[in-house]
Amino acid sequence: KRRIEQFVTTNRYTHHLTDEYTLFGKYNYSKSVSAQTDETLARFVEATAGIAYRPIYNDRLNLLSRYTYIADKDNLDRDVSYTNEESHIIEVEGIYSVNAKVDVGAKYAHKDKMEDFERASGSVARVESDIDLYGLSASYHIIKEWDVTGEYHWKTDTQNDELEHGALISVNKHLSDNFKVGVGYNFSGFDSNLANDDDYDAQGVFLNLVGKI
Repeated sequence: KRRIEQFVTTNRYTHHLTDEYTLFGKYNYSKSVSAQTDETLARFVEATAGIAYRPIYNDRLNLLSRYTYIADKDNLDRDVSYTNEESHIIEVEGIYSVNAKVDVGAKYAHKDKMEDFERASGSVARVESDIDLYGLSASYHIIKEWDVTGEYHWKTDTQNDELEHGALISVNKHLSDNFKVGVGYNFSGFDSNLANDDDYDAQGVFLNLVGKI
């Protein structure tokens, strides 16, 4: 019987540079080691750095950009087809309050992804793909603490040489000025969060958690 030791750390950081600019970041790390051989069986790294901008002269506008690095080494007998993954993700998003009831938004994200697949012969094949995500959204505030949000997004993946697109809708309750929770339905089959490993089965009901910096 194989014994595995695991080490996990999760870190968050936020720093208000000025009244308009906020730096934020996170660092998640986990490592699985064989207790018998001291061999590293799995290692996961997710590091994010970003900046949020809300100009004082126009508090209707919110802009956010961030970079995420993901490295996933997996030699465990799990249900994954790759042994190593490395990804670089860049995201830009903007939200504008048209009036007290209507917000509109747009976002773009790009992901450079490299995966190593082990063949039956034991050799390793590296597969590289470029993924682009575009999204347009609109929110309507029904009453003070509730809103309805709709989004249409497009996703291109060079690995599959295809374009996916679809809509999602959610109903959200504002628990505070900086946090809301809701439930929605994704009519498309893909995940709009490029940090996740998308297997194109995201269609259906989802829980929505949104925080503001």
